[in-house]
Amino acid sequence: MRLYQSESCDERAIREGRLMLPTAFSTSGLSIVFAAGLGCGGSAVNALGPEQRSEELARVEALCLEAQPEVAKLTGFAEGDPVEVVITTQDGLRQFLVDTVDLEYPERELERRGRCFAEIGLLPPGYDLKRGLIDLVEEQAGGLYDPYAKTFRWISGLPEFTGNETARRLIVAHELTHALQDRSLD
Repeated sequence: MRLYQSESCDERAIREGRLMLPTAFSTSGLSIVFAAGLGCGGSAVNALGPEQRSEELARVEALCLEAQPEVAKLTGFAEGDPVEVVITTQDGLRQFLVDTVDLEYPERELERRGRCFAEIGLLPPGYDLKRGLIDLVEEQAGGLYDPYAKTFRWISGLPEFTGNETARRLIVAHELTHALQDRSLD
């Protein structure tokens, strides 16, 4: 990962993912794959009905079942039982992110990190790091592995992935890697 630092380091650069913050969202267990470069802009309205969500869940579960043996073989982690897939909305994702950041980063710690990043020019002074982290992930995440619930959360209704089998497979393989890795540490 290359860290970009310049005088044009502003909120927009962070939001657009052109600036990567070291350890900004490397939580003790939350793993998130970003769909940057795959066309995911995060502005999708989640308008899938129950039947469509059920179909989407079946497609993602099938991808997971197909990919898990290969991911296990490539990573050297034990395959184990299928990883549970949960479909979540963008609203559900945001609440999950708020809860996770609150759990893993006390407010004082986020403020301290924000001040440190500002001090070395990575963030503008007064930047709301918590909001920035949550906004960034919400805008760019296609899926994530939840180590607390031991589930793969697929973000429902993102039109960027409709018909984009390559992006789906990439996200599934990435998150399965984290799931198998997590299981190996249990």
